[in-house]
Amino acid sequence: MKKFSVISLFLLALMVVVPSVFAQGYGKDRGIRQDDKMMRRQVTPGEGRMTACQAREASIKNRMLHLTQLAEGMEENFDKHLERIKAYYTDKVVPSGKTVANYDELLAAVKAQEEVVEDTLKVAEADANAFSCTSGTLKEQTTKFREDMHAVKSALKDYRTAIKNLIVAIRSVTGEENKMSPTEQP
Repeated sequence: MKKFSVISLFLLALMVVVPSVFAQGYGKDRGIRQDDKMMRRQVTPGEGRMTACQAREASIKNRMLHLTQLAEGMEENFDKHLERIKAYYTDKVVPSGKTVANYDELLAAVKAQEEVVEDTLKVAEADANAFSCTSGTLKEQTTKFREDMHAVKSALKDYRTAIKNLIVAIRSVTGEENKMSPTEQP
């Protein structure tokens, strides 16, 4: 009896295995069997579009939830900073005899920006809740939601800018006091 080499055993195994793989239907289809193809063909085009639309609707509702959480968190942080700024102004700056000439106007601008954020957030929530796959204006609804998100983010930036303007005005009044003279520098 002859001993077989490793190469000849490999070739023998290859000749036995390869035809059985092709016989099971794995050749040209790259691992997709015929019955799997039949299952995919049974879905009608309308069902596929509806499924995609429902996925988009769920995505928009999820994004709206996260946008609301973001806006509420930022508003809470801005409110904390605003309260600290007011306390600093009334407890430290005013008793020292210094005042900001347009302090009330700057506070009114901050409150106005806060209201703008709340209004744009309400509009965005209403538009997100009105999104429906049954209406024929899906593209317009998606575009409207995107515009609403940008409006909320822009309003938050403007709110932050109004608070920064208040801080700058207060610091400009107290800035001379906080600078060190050249002889006091280390």
